[in-house]
Amino acid sequence: MNVPLLPSGTEFTVLNINQNLDNIRGRIDKIYEDMIKSEGFATAQKVNLSFFGY
Repeated sequence: MNVPLLPSGTEFTVLNINQNLDNIRGRIDKIYEDMIKSEGFATAQKVNLSFFGY
């Protein structure tokens, strides 16, 4: 008997969350790379502030 490991609909939710996390990671990488190119350095605080729009 096959018993699903996840309740119905959960796989979609997990995939959606993973896609959102990948998008966030990509945005953070882009912010970091842009700072390195324009200013020559980047700090975690500067990346964080830029990510959240400050």
